[in-house]
Amino acid sequence: MLQWKRYLLILALVVPLTSQGQLPDALKQQLTFDAMLPNNTATHVAKEGTHNWSDPNAWERPSATSSTSAVPGFGAIVVIPKNSTITYDMNSLEHIFVIKNQGKMIFKANRASDQLKLVVDTYINTIDSEFDMTARDGQIEVVLKAFDIKKGANTLTWNNIAKGHYTDGKKIKAHTIQGEPKVNFANDKAGVLGRYEWDPRQVSLSLMSAGKVRIIGKDKLDFSECAANMLKNATTIQLKETPQGWKAGDKIVISKTAEGGSEVFTIANISGNTIAIQEKARFDHIGVELTNHQNQKRNYYPYVGNLTRNIIIRSYHTDIVNDITQRGHVMWMFNDQFNIRHASFKDLGRTNKSDLLDDYKYEIIKDGNRFIIDETTLNNTGMPNAAPNEIQNQRGRYGFHFHKTLTKSKKQVFAIGNVVWGSPGWGMVHHDTNADFTDNVVFGVKGGAMVAESGSELGIWQHNLVVGSRVPDAPSRVKIESPLRRVAREILDDDFRGNAGFALQGRAVRMLDNVAAGVGVAYHYQGTGERMGIADKVATQEVVDALGFDAFPLEEKIERTAIPLIQFKGNIAATCSDGFKSQGRTRDSYNRVLSIVEDHIAWNCKRFSIYISSNFGYLLRNSVFHGLPGAEATGILTQNDNDNINFANIAFDGFTFRTLNVSTNEAQTNTGNHPDAELVFSNVKWLNSAAKPYSKSFGQAKVVKNFTPGNISFAHNDALIDLVIDPSQNDFEVTIAGDVTDNAGTHVFAQYTPTSNKGVNNRRVYNFESIQKLNAYLNKTGQCIKSEAGKRFFEFTEHISDRITGETQGIKFSIEVKGSGGKSCSNNTRVSQQVSEEATTFLKIIPNPVSDGTLRITQKGHKTLTIINPVQLKILKTIEITHHQMSIDVSDLPAGVYLLKSDTDSIRFVIKK
Repeated sequence: MLQWKRYLLILALVVPLTSQGQLPDALKQQLTFDAMLPNNTATHVAKEGTHNWSDPNAWERPSATSSTSAVPGFGAIVVIPKNSTITYDMNSLEHIFVIKNQGKMIFKANRASDQLKLVVDTYINTIDSEFDMTARDGQIEVVLKAFDIKKGANTLTWNNIAKGHYTDGKKIKAHTIQGEPKVNFANDKAGVLGRYEWDPRQVSLSLMSAGKVRIIGKDKLDFSECAANMLKNATTIQLKETPQGWKAGDKIVISKTAEGGSEVFTIANISGNTIAIQEKARFDHIGVELTNHQNQKRNYYPYVGNLTRNIIIRSYHTDIVNDITQRGHVMWMFNDQFNIRHASFKDLGRTNKSDLLDDYKYEIIKDGNRFIIDETTLNNTGMPNAAPNEIQNQRGRYGFHFHKTLTKSKKQVFAIGNVVWGSPGWGMVHHDTNADFTDNVVFGVKGGAMVAESGSELGIWQHNLVVGSRVPDAPSRVKIESPLRRVAREILDDDFRGNAGFALQGRAVRMLDNVAAGVGVAYHYQGTGERMGIADKVATQEVVDALGFDAFPLEEKIERTAIPLIQFKGNIAATCSDGFKSQGRTRDSYNRVLSIVEDHIAWNCKRFSIYISSNFGYLLRNSVFHGLPGAEATGILTQNDNDNINFANIAFDGFTFRTLNVSTNEAQTNTGNHPDAELVFSNVKWLNSAAKPYSKSFGQAKVVKNFTPGNISFAHNDALIDLVIDPSQNDFEVTIAGDVTDNAGTHVFAQYTPTSNKGVNNRRVYNFESIQKLNAYLNKTGQCIKSEAGKRFFEFTEHISDRITGETQGIKFSIEVKGSGGKSCSNNTRVSQQVSEEATTFLKIIPNPVSDGTLRITQKGHKTLTIINPVQLKILKTIEITHHQMSIDVSDLPAGVYLLKSDTDSIRFVIKK
C-alpha cells in the first residue's frame, strides 16, 4: 500500500491538471429544472442538515393537507435543497411522483439483510447535486413507474399550483402521410406523451442527473467464453473462467451459435467452473475451430453473461408493444463526475427504433408503394424542431445514456461492469463524452446495443459483451425499408435500428477485446447524418495525442468521418450477420492515414464477414473471418465508391458462395468503385472457399505475394500539385498531389473516391487562410520562413500509411512563400519557444494504462528506450527503436507504475494494470 501511495504521489507531481470548462449561465439555469419541476409545487422539502428519509422530523410540508403523510408517500413531490442530505433507508412500494435533488441523496446496503426499494416516476438530480448509491451486499432497487396524473385521487396531497402545473392527457397529433389529416394519437394512459405542457421534450419518467453520481454495486465476473459446447437439453455449462461472484438464482444468458437463439437461464448451483441451471437448453450452442494465416488452430465457443446485479434500476412497465411510453429512461449529462459500476439497468428506454424519430419537423411522402421523407422543410441548420404536441418518438430516451459531458471537461467518466437488459431503441449510449465502457453486458436491445451517438466521443470500450435476442417491434407508422431507411439516416441522423452490436458514428473511441454475439452487424461504423446539426466534430488535439502525429494540422476540429480509427484490436464477432461494417466516409477521403483493424475474429458470419462501402483507407490484418455453413455468406463486400482497402495476414474460411464482391448489384456485371481503385491482398488465405477468389474483382484486387520492407516515397504530379502561396494575392492554398509508392506498389494520393461534386479525391488542399493562421502554424511546428537562393519557404509534413505494414511516415514538402508575409527567419523574428514534439521528437504511449500486456508507442527521434522501476531505480528492459510505431511486450512485468526513458532524456510514466 505504501508503494502505491508513492506511485500516486509521483503522478500527482508530474501529471499536469486538465483545465475544467465552465458551463454557460443559460445551461446552468436549464439544469436546475426549475421550470419543469418548480419548488413551490413540493409536498415535502428536506430540512437543512443530514437526515434519514424515514424520519418525520426530516421534512417540511409547505402545502400539507389532511392527506399529506409526515414521510413522503404516494404522490409526493419531494425537494431536497442544497445543504440537505437525505439517506434513503426504506423498502417501500409507496409511489413517489417526483424527487428533485438539489443537495445530496445517499443509498447504502452493507449487509446481506439490507433491502432498499424506491418507486418513483421522475427522479432529477440538478446541477451541483450528489447522488451516492453503494451496495457492498444486500440489494438496492429503484423502480421507475409512470404516475397517473389524470386520476384525481392520486393528487389529493398536491397544492393548487401543483395541480395546475402537472397536467396530462393532452392531445397528440400523429405524424402521418403527406396530404392526410394529422389525427389525434390514442391516449397513452399514464405515459409521457400528454405531459407536454410542462415536459415538452418528454424528459420525465426518468432517473437523470446533471450533478455528481456514484453508483457502486458488488463486483463479479461479468462474462466468460464457454470451455465446451452446450447441446440441446443440457443442464450444465462449462466456463473458461472462474465465475467469481455468481450464485444460485442469478440470471445468465448464453449466446446463440447457429439455429435457435440466445437463451436465459437461472443458476441452480455452481461447482468450480461448471454452472448447473434450473432449465434445459432448447437449442444447441456449438463453437467452431478456426485456422489463422499461420496455420495455427483454435476453438471458439459461445459466451455466457451474468445478468444479475445487486443494484437494480428498472421500469415498472416493461411491455414494448403496448406500454412503450410508460417506460423509464436513464441519463447522466453535462457533468464529468460519473462513476457507475456493477449495476443493472433493466427494461429501460422508450426511444423506438422500430419507428422513425419525430422530434424534428418533417412529413412522409408516399411514392407508389414506398415511403420517403419530404426534404423541403430542411434549412441551413437541418430541420426545425417539431411542436411538442406532435412528438411520439423523442430521441435520447435510452436505457443508459452519457450525454454531452464534454460540455464540462475532457475528464473521463466510467461505466464498469454494468448490465443493460431490454430496450426498444439503444442500450448503452455514449454521446459527446469521454467515457470508459469496460466489462459491461448488454442484452436484448432492438437497435444499437452500445452506441457512440454523434461522432465526438472519446475514451475506450474494452472487454464488453453484447448478446442479441429477438425483441418485438414496438408500434410503427410506416414500414422502414429502403429508401426510407437510408433517407432517415441521412436527414434525421436516425440510424442503428437493426439489432447492431457496437455502433459508432465517430472513430475516436478505442475498441479492445469486445465480443458481439448473435446480433445483426457486430461492429458498425457509420458516417452519414451530418445534415442535421446533431453530428459533432472531433477535437484535433485529441486525435494528435492518440496517434502521436498531426494529420490535420490546420483544423481545430475534424469531421467525424475523416479521422482514422484510433484503435481497433482483439474484438470478436460470434454468429452475427456482418462481422465488420463501415459506411459513408468518401466526402472526407482526402488523407492517407489508415484505419487499422487487427486481431479481429468473426466466426459464423451469416451475410458479410466484411462490409465496406463509400469508404477509404482501411488495413485489416492478423485476423480470421469465417462464414456460417449453409448461409451463403460473402467474404468481402466493397460495394461502391471505395479505394485503398487493404488486407494483410488474413484467413478467410468457409466462403463457398461468394468471396469478394465489388459490385453494386448481385449480377456482378461491373464494379461500384472507380476503375483505378485498388484493393490490396498480402498473405491472404482462402480456406474451404470458392476457387479463384478474385476472379470477379474487375482488376481491382492487387495480390502482393512478396515484398522487401521499405520506406514510403512520393512522386509529385506537376499538373496538380501547388506548393506556392502568395499572401499579397490572398493565395493561401497548398495542394498535395502525386503518386505514393509503398510496400504494396504505386498508387495515387489520396484516393479514387468521389467528392461532393463527383470528382475524385486524388489530392489534398490545405488553406492557411491568412497571415495570422500561417504564423500560428509556424509557431505550432517551431518554424520560421527560411530564405535561400532568393526564395522563402517553410516545411510541411503529410502523413501517409503503408498499405501492408500500416506504418505511418511523414513526407516533407517545401512550401514557397512569395512576398514578405509571414514570420521570417531572416529578419530575426522570434519564433515561439513552445516547440511541439511534432517538430523535433515525440514519444506517445497508447493506451496508458496498459491492460493487455502490450505497450504500444509512437515515436520520432529516439534510438533506445529503457523501462525502469521508479522505486528501486532499476533498469528492467532496454528496447532498440526500429520503427515509428512499435509494440513492446510487458506481460512479464507485475502491475504497477514504471518509468519509460528514451536516449534523448524524454521520460514518461507507464501504468500497467
